Amino acid sequence: PSARRAEALVQNQVMAGWLQGYGLGSYPPGEGSEPPRVELPWNSLVIEGLLRYGYRTEAAELFTRGMAAVVKSLRTERNFQQAYLAETGSGSGERAHLWGLAPLAAFLRVVGIELHSSTDLTIRGFNPFPWPVTVQYQRLQVTREGDQTRIDFSGRAPKVLSGTDAVRITYT
Repeated sequence: PSARRAEALVQNQVMAGWLQGYGLGSYPPGEGSEPPRVELPWNSLVIEGLLRYGYRTEAAELFTRGMAAVVKSLRTERNFQQAYLAETGSGSGERAHLWGLAPLAAFLRVVGIELHSSTDLTIRGFNPFPWPVTVQYQRLQVTREGDQTRIDFSGRAPKVLSGTDAVRITYT
């Protein structure tokens, strides 16, 4: 959709109509005969769309709500679930289902880290979470806090970046 139509969808449907305590349910609250379920793969697709149109903060909120259900399930059931109930975060469907895993690729995109390899990455946007995020992959460690990024590559001086422009960094 156009940017104007996307804004209307995000504000009036996604964030105000469908968003529930633990993510986007399978239908809006108050509709249907059973409680709506949050299915993380579908929520991840919406997160991708939010990022595509520049709604990084909204994408972070949606991701955080889904992760709250995953954490709740791990603490209480010691397991991932196929889906989670949108209002309570309780597990629903099959236990130990892959759909219940934390969506790592969506998380990395929300935080603005794109790993191409252990020596090649792109940093874009800002970290919308209210806490610093550190990602470690092999000899590479990236810490993002707001629009500040620190990149540590073993054997090299740390690289510190500021701003939201996309920057590709390659170590050889």
